[in-house]
Formats: sequence, C-alpha cells, structure tokens
Amino acid sequence: MKTQTILNALIAIFILSASPALASEHVTFVDASGSSGVTVTYFNGTSIVSEATSAGQYNFTDGVGNVFNAFCTDPFDSIYYGESWDVTRVLTTSPEGFSSITYPVGPNNISALDYIGQHYSANGSQPAAQVAVWDLVVGGHVSYDAGTNTYTYDASKFSADAGVSIKDVYEIEQLALKSHTSQKSYLLKQIDGTHPSYYGRPQDLLTYNPIFGHSVVPPVPEPSAPQMAFCLALAFGVVQLFARRRNRHAGA
Repeated sequence: MKTQTILNALIAIFILSASPALASEHVTFVDASGSSGVTVTYFNGTSIVSEATSAGQYNFTDGVGNVFNAFCTDPFDSIYYGESWDVTRVLTTSPEGFSSITYPVGPNNISALDYIGQHYSANGSQPAAQVAVWDLVVGGHVSYDAGTNTYTYDASKFSADAGVSIKDVYEIEQLALKSHTSQKSYLLKQIDGTHPSYYGRPQDLLTYNPIFGHSVVPPVPEPSAPQMAFCLALAFGVVQLFARRRNRHAGA
C-alpha cells in the first residue's frame, strides 16, 4: 500500500513538472502608425469577404507600459484603437502555439510565420510582411509566373490590392517558407472574456520584440524526451528501493 502511494505521488509530481506554465499579460492596441491602407479579400470558410484595413506596424503596450510591435495573425476579426485584452505568451511552434488555434480555414506554414515574427516584427512598418502573415494563415496563395514575370494571388482564396507590393509579399513568403528552423517568435493568444463585448473577438498576435515581456514570466520549457525518461527512471528506482526495504523488514 505504501509503495503504491509513493508511486502515485511521484507520478503526480512528474505530470505537474512536465506541464508548461502559461502566464497572462494585459495588452492594449495603441495605433497602426506608418501602415499602408489595403483592402484584403479572403475566403472565410463560407464566402468571399473584403475588408479595408491597415497593414504594417501595429503598436501595443503591455501591462507595465512597455511599447512593442506585433503582427495580427487573424484576418477574420478586427481590432480597434484603445482596445485592451489579456493574452498568454507561448512559442509559435509549441503545441500551445499556432497548432492549437483553429481559424475557419486553419493556420498553416507555422515555421514560416515564426520566421516572419523574428525578422520583421521589430523592424518598423512592414506592410508586405503583414499581408504575408494573413495569407500564410489561410494557406498561402501567391504565385510567380517566370514566363511573364508576373506575380498573382489566387483571388478566390486571398488577395490584397494596392498599398502593398504583391512581389514583396511573394518574396517574403518564399524566404520564410525556406526556413525550417525554429526562430522562437511568440504568439500572444487572446483570452476569451477579457475585452469589452462590443468589440467582438480580439486578435492573436505574432511578435519577437524583446522589449515585450518585462512583466511576464517566460513560458516554462517543455522537458525533452531524455529528461522525461530520466525522471521516470528515477521515480521507478525510488519505488523499487522502498519496496526492497519493506520486504527486508517483513522477512526479519
């Protein structure tokens, strides 16, 4: 009985230690200074929708007043100046990152989005990079015809009119898609119910700006496979030690 109790306690400790701790942070949308006006057209899962918006640099403040910039990752919802909400900060490529979010079409190309987060989110206004993020979230729909030297959108799925160069969008997407290593950008996932209801659903944000997060406890890294194996081996070793001692006392 004691051996089983010890085993249960060790398993519980192991599970708790393996679970990442997610801290919440309050963010406020300040403005989109330096952005370009653009009309984005996309398929939302049921119909084609067009929206006039700003693409480029979105400026936010965190819970202690630090200013950071980020890309909006969700073309299906809008945010407004002065709107605030709470987020959890997770790595884009972690199980809690992009793969845990379900948009009507679904987020694809996670490593490419991660690359854009690192290389563009802290470099001033980047209209083409913002459009690339929206396009990659819904699957990626820019192509290049070498014969005619033209760049085109698959307008039945996604397109963006003047205000951003389609050639620039294509080149950013291709550069990002060729990068297969994790760059450790952050996804700031909105927490439902932490914003005024009349705003609707706020945005999930993509950022790498190191200014952000001074007031945030960084996510706890997930244990690697060798670490998990070591912990399990240690737990069973302790159980066996107690079992031997119990048998020795029982036979004495």
